[in-house]
Amino acid sequence: MNETKLNYYAEFAKSKVHAAIGVGVIATFAVAYLPALMVAAAGYALSWVLIPTSGYFVRKVEEKLDLEKQIADADTLFEFQERRNELKSRLSAESHMRYSALSGTCAEVSNNNPDNSLINSKLQELLWTYLKMLLMQQGIEKYLGETNEKAIEASLKEVETQIKELAPEQQRLRGSKESLKATLSQHKKSLIEAKENLQILNSELVRLEHEIQLLRADAIANKNSDFLSAKINASVESLQESKTILKAMSNAEELSLDIPSNIANLGFERGMEEAKPRKKVRA
Repeated sequence: MNETKLNYYAEFAKSKVHAAIGVGVIATFAVAYLPALMVAAAGYALSWVLIPTSGYFVRKVEEKLDLEKQIADADTLFEFQERRNELKSRLSAESHMRYSALSGTCAEVSNNNPDNSLINSKLQELLWTYLKMLLMQQGIEKYLGETNEKAIEASLKEVETQIKELAPEQQRLRGSKESLKATLSQHKKSLIEAKENLQILNSELVRLEHEIQLLRADAIANKNSDFLSAKINASVESLQESKTILKAMSNAEELSLDIPSNIANLGFERGMEEAKPRKKVRA
């Protein structure tokens, strides 16, 4: 059960058993004589001593809390998969093919260790990071494609020339031109950073693809799950640099979404389609 110590008395106070006893006591007060009232009150007090710590009641409380946790975990997993599918729908055809291919490779690794939830969880973490890097790559490529670098450089040179030609008394115009120069310089700097970030992402994506392909080879050649777990852990550790890069590049909430603890329960995409998430569970 939970590591946290349960307050069985609080659970008893909320239970149907307590409600039934309470109704019985109230009914006795309404219709009975003094001796019966005393018995009812004593019975009610005794119920607080015996029932909350009884084996039967403790089991029922733990079963109830376990069920609530299972429902909450299932809903969290559903929401995560829906969000992941929405992000995947933003991928270009080429990026989606890359994602599907890598997911298929993860499925092969998982199939060689079908009962190891830790391995599946780590593979899902690798794939989730890969998806975020693909989306970031697309975003940078779009930004660079929509930005005319030559026009920015030409505008910067032009305003620098204009500043040099200004008369000393044209201070207000000089201030405006200096502000424009600073803005254009910052724009040029952001383009340089974007190009560098794109090169890093391209390199990290290819590296991760090879990492998982090597894991597949190891999974086929060596059936030892401990050996494979160690290899996957090493791959996950190597992703810390990638995660740092992603965090530095974007503050987008959707890309900083944490994966749920029961991520191992999700399957892997095969081909171009992934199994649809199950509906939310309701108590």
